[in-house]
Amino acid sequence: MIRNRLSELLAERKIKISKIASDMPDLSRNTITSVAHNNVKMLQLNTINKLCEYLEVTPADFFEYVDYDLKIADTTIENGDIGDICDPFDLEMTDKKSDDFFTRLFIHNLEIFTYLNKSSISESRGETKKTFELTILPKKRFIEIPENGNSISADFEVLTTSKSTMDDILNITKEIGAGFKSDLQIMIEDRCINAIEEWLKKYGISSEIDIMNSDFTFTYEIKSEFNQQNEIEHAITF
Repeated sequence: MIRNRLSELLAERKIKISKIASDMPDLSRNTITSVAHNNVKMLQLNTINKLCEYLEVTPADFFEYVDYDLKIADTTIENGDIGDICDPFDLEMTDKKSDDFFTRLFIHNLEIFTYLNKSSISESRGETKKTFELTILPKKRFIEIPENGNSISADFEVLTTSKSTMDDILNITKEIGAGFKSDLQIMIEDRCINAIEEWLKKYGISSEIDIMNSDFTFTYEIKSEFNQQNEIEHAITF
């Protein structure tokens, strides 16, 4: 897995994309923006050369690499309901009038299931693959669907079902740099957003989704023989 560090290099030097575009007219602003967002599938050597010269860095400084790929796949919503909520105390929203709740729609019991795939291939080790099953839940019990098509906003936590899976994921987040962590967050966000939007369409609801802040929580659950749950939380900042 490889990515460029242009956005980080610009942030370190407090340089705006508009300044580079002005100083280097042979590189368009759109091209520089796409490179900074890692949205280009093919990056020409001439472009890399010019950006390295401008920033006075080597290609080793410009790129970062880990010897495996991470992908989010097969994201589905298995549980979830939409309905009116009329108990403000249950929602902890006592600053609103109780009669407002009879006309407001909320998503509740939402559960999103997805898989994190880790894969690599090398001449010495051959091909290796590992899949981690994740459950993504909203941190609050209810998610309000605003009127007038405003964005739905919610924070989520990512749950695993075993300590070994949790340890593997924590090791991955230690191995990869800040840029890759950001990419992983974006992958999870995009998959969740698409899944929620498609799910809402089944109810005839069309709304933009705005989920997850700059960090979210990985949690693993251990179920005892009495079906009691003990949760240990690990906050991983992205």
